[in-house]
Amino acid sequence: MDLVEIRSDEDGDPVTTRVVVPCEARDVENGEAARLRLSANLQNALQALKMAISEHGERIPSVHIPDGTVTVSTETWRQYFYMRSIEADPDGKQETRRQTFKRSSRDLQARGLIGCWNDRAWIAFDQ
Repeated sequence: MDLVEIRSDEDGDPVTTRVVVPCEARDVENGEAARLRLSANLQNALQALKMAISEHGERIPSVHIPDGTVTVSTETWRQYFYMRSIEADPDGKQETRRQTFKRSSRDLQARGLIGCWNDRAWIAFDQ
């Protein structure tokens, strides 16, 4: 937003306001690319959610979930995440997987890529 002088008051002082200035397309693209640049853990969590939804997804009526959205239980998503994590690192520790899942879930939500409500999760942004 830019500050713009719109007129002068009776004392000659400037009267200003803020106006929205369109950004260039490359600024939007760069912001979107940064939003979608995901670590291996985030990619794994997102892929696990997509797999879980494709195999066990269901529409749950709720004012907290967008209409028509296919969701899956968070526990089912967690199991898919663990399964993918074990395949990638068979010697990994369960506690590390648990913490990674929790952190990944929070980070994907913060980026607006997934939604979670109570024990349900869904894809909020299709890439």
